[in-house]
Amino acid sequence: MLKIQWPKYFNQDNEIINVFESYTNKKALQEYNDAINKIENFDQEIIAVTGPMYIYKDFIDVTIILVNTSQFNIANIGIDLVLIYQDKFISGGFLLMEDKYGEISSNSGIVEFFRVSNQGEFSFEQGVVEKEEYQIKANISYQKYEESKEPNKIESTL
Repeated sequence: MLKIQWPKYFNQDNEIINVFESYTNKKALQEYNDAINKIENFDQEIIAVTGPMYIYKDFIDVTIILVNTSQFNIANIGIDLVLIYQDKFISGGFLLMEDKYGEISSNSGIVEFFRVSNQGEFSFEQGVVEKEEYQIKANISYQKYEESKEPNKIESTL
């Protein structure tokens, strides 16, 4: 069984802890765990699974659950994303550095949010968009924990 959790830095910031230790967020984390554990076959060892997309007045948060089903721990993960929603494409990326996110051990995962602006030509109505209503294309690179080789790379469509 896979164990999904919040990133390491969530537990190091009191303001974030107070927000994410709420009943609503504990329930959301349990829902993410349940959803991930329903997946019977992962086509790759390191994958990104999408969750709900939250659209606010000034920004959009896309829920990304990074899952490690390999036999090794990973760290220093780079994710380049293209968000496709209502025939619009928004691209960006982020780096999950080991010192802030920790390592993702075998058969576990973390939840993170890909944040983009909700202004200008990419302005959408506020609300929650279920994962079936949008698409993410992701390129993921990572380092096997305690190795200094070139990062491994995978490409997937979520």
